[in-house]
Amino acid sequence: MEPEGIDPQRAGTVAHGALTGHPAVAETSAATAPPVIVQYLYVHAPGEQFDYPSSRSEHEPGRLAARYLECVLVQAASLRLRDVACDLVLATNLTDRRAVGPRGMRLLAEIEALGVEIVFAEYLNRPEVETVTFASSRYVFDAIRALAERVPADRRLLFLDVDCVWLDAPKLFAALPPSPQIGCIHILYPEDWAVAERTPIDLAALAGELGAADPSVRWVGGELL
Repeated sequence: MEPEGIDPQRAGTVAHGALTGHPAVAETSAATAPPVIVQYLYVHAPGEQFDYPSSRSEHEPGRLAARYLECVLVQAASLRLRDVACDLVLATNLTDRRAVGPRGMRLLAEIEALGVEIVFAEYLNRPEVETVTFASSRYVFDAIRALAERVPADRRLLFLDVDCVWLDAPKLFAALPPSPQIGCIHILYPEDWAVAERTPIDLAALAGELGAADPSVRWVGGELL
């Protein structure tokens, strides 16, 4: 029988080798084990207001979550089909699978079949001022907190938006900076490219008004941390 909820305690401790059973993971020490790749998905409650610059946000919360679960599945498959040695995690606040509907429940089952561990993370780091646009933009901080509490300190964690796929994971793994440094992928935009209705030129002007010594905006956005 398909479980209806995701028990916050069900995932337990995300320990080395406990998530996927991948041979390359299971036979290494925590210090040398491949990274833990974490996708994160905040599921909006019924009636909660949100606006994302995507056709996906035209749906009610359950359908929106199911659309993003499609992305989770594709990203996990882009790693598993290449037999990349890594642990996979989905951090989410979902507690009742029925909230994402029958299709979303099937997607969750397929995601878990690829060895993705589901870890509960409440949305605690919300913006101080309630916002509709990119309402879940700070949820990544809760995913970081949830995983940091569960994995050994010497495991490398990579946090990605769900709508990403992996082209050359080993190449990226080799470029990871040593602890305690934090790496990210910069996404470069033309100066006149509108990102969430503002261009880098607009942001530079705003930074100058706020007194920034160097108001230039060299990059905006990022899909991996």
